[in-house]
Amino acid sequence: KSRPSFSTPPKFPKTLKPGDFEKLLHWKI
Repeated sequence: KSRPSFSTPPKFPKTLKPGDFEKLLHWKI
């Protein structure tokens, strides 16, 4: 599958909220 190294979780919404961004960082780590 050709996917960028930066991919969002399946349940992650398209709209990023101030708090959601931090969750994404934790998920990425």
